Amino acid sequence: MGRAESLSSLKRRTTWAQNRLNYVPPDPEVNESPDPRPRSSFLYVSTSPIAPDGTQFTVSTSTNAVIFFGQNALGLADAALDPAPPRNFEPGMVIAKIGSSNPKRRKAKGSKRVYTDYSGSSDNGQGSFSAAFCAKTDNSLRTAYLALANSVKSKLNGSHGSISFKPEYYPVIISG
Repeated sequence: MGRAESLSSLKRRTTWAQNRLNYVPPDPEVNESPDPRPRSSFLYVSTSPIAPDGTQFTVSTSTNAVIFFGQNALGLADAALDPAPPRNFEPGMVIAKIGSSNPKRRKAKGSKRVYTDYSGSSDNGQGSFSAAFCAKTDNSLRTAYLALANSVKSKLNGSHGSISFKPEYYPVIISG
């Protein structure tokens, strides 16, 4: 059996819940874009040993992330009339998070709950970027990733930011 919660803790949580219930988000602007983080289609080369050599797909990825990393550094080409990837396919992804050397105390809009923001982005800016990432061959993937990581290292705010790689997932579907 756990410890009973203090009265002050219960009051604080009740206040946050009441604030969330009372919060009415502002109406969107009339000419505002419905998607503030647009996506674009690019040509992706699969390096999976299961896929036939030179298999290419058209994948959708964040336009802001492509601008942040650079289209050539990601190994992506302009979209062509290549087929869509198979169901449950996940392209290799590179993920960068901008860190902050001095975290900020903020209040959540709905509940007015105070939290610490470790993101290095500006007030309403984007703090992380993820984009599809490929190379011509499986062997050149490591070299291309290290070159990409070194090229964006200065944008990540020193040791407080991070960059990581998520490998491609090529589904094996056997029916019969």
